[in-house]
Amino acid sequence: MTASAFVLPAILDVAAIGRWGCCCSLQQMLASMTSMAIVVVLALVLLINYWKNKKPFADIPMAPGNHWLYGHIHLFLQSENFEEALTQISHASKDGLVGLWAGKRPIVSVSDVDLARTILQVSSQRHPPRLVLRFLYKFVGRYNLITLNGKEWKYHRDTVASTFCPEFLQESQISMEQVAMTMVHSLQKQIFANKKSKSLQIMDVEALMKMIAMDIFGRTALSTDLGSCQRLTPTPLVQAFEFLMEDQMDRLRSPLLPQHFFFSIPTRQNKRHQRERDLIRCFVADLLNEKRDILKDGDRDLLSHLVQAHASTT
Repeated sequence: MTASAFVLPAILDVAAIGRWGCCCSLQQMLASMTSMAIVVVLALVLLINYWKNKKPFADIPMAPGNHWLYGHIHLFLQSENFEEALTQISHASKDGLVGLWAGKRPIVSVSDVDLARTILQVSSQRHPPRLVLRFLYKFVGRYNLITLNGKEWKYHRDTVASTFCPEFLQESQISMEQVAMTMVHSLQKQIFANKKSKSLQIMDVEALMKMIAMDIFGRTALSTDLGSCQRLTPTPLVQAFEFLMEDQMDRLRSPLLPQHFFFSIPTRQNKRHQRERDLIRCFVADLLNEKRDILKDGDRDLLSHLVQAHASTT
C-alpha cells in the first residue's frame, strides 16, 4: 500500500470536518442574529410601551391619546378643529390641570382661570417647540406677542393688560354691534336685490361669520374698518390672513416635507405664502407709521397702546 492511499482519506476527512465546522459556525451565527433581533424587538416594545404610558408629571393626570414618539401633538395636527382638540384634552382633568407630551418635552395644560393667572404672574418663561417657532416666525414675525419670552413678554403683557380696561371693553361692545348691524344691512340689500332679479343666491354662513370676526378684530385691535361685512366678500387682506392660517396648519401636519420645511423652494404654495405675507406686513407697516404720526390720546385700541408704550421707553 502506497503512502498516497493513507494521505487521500486523511485529506478527505479534514475537508469534511471543515465543512461541518463551517455549517456549525453559520448556524451559530444565524442563531445569534435571531436572538439579537428578538432582544432588540422586545426592547423596542418595552421602550414604546414605557413612553406611551409614562406620565409627564407624577401628580398631574395625563391626557389620553399619548403617542410614544410624538406625544400629544398629533391630536392637534390631525384634528381640523383646534378648539375641539384642546377642549377634549382640557376635560381630561376636573382640576383644570392635565399633563401633555410635546415629543419628549413635558407640558402642563391649564384650563382654570385662577391657576392660569397665578402661573403668568409668577413666571414669564415659555419654551415653544422649535419646529413650531420656525413656521410661526414666517407667519407673524420673530417679535410678536405669541412667542415673546422673559422680560420682553412681561413688558408687553402689562401693556396688553392695560388695554382691556372698562372703557375699551365698552367701546369694543359698541364696535361689535356696529359690525353686526353692517352685516344685517348688507344681507337685507342682497336679499332685496335677489327678489328684484328673481334669482337665488346661496351664502356660506361660516364665511359670513369669518367676515364678522375679522371686521371686529380690525375695529377693536387696529381701529380700522376692513370692510368685509360691507361688501359681503372677504377683502384681499382677509383672504391673505385666512390663507396664512390654513397654510401654517398644513405645514404643521407634515412639517418635514421638503416643500413645507424649506420656504425657498419655488412651489405654488410657497410663492403664494410669500405674496400674502408681504401684503399683510406692508399693511401693518403703513398702519404703524400712520399711528405714530397722528397718535391721539383718546385711542384705546390694542395697537395704539403698544405704540404709546414703545414711545414712552424711547
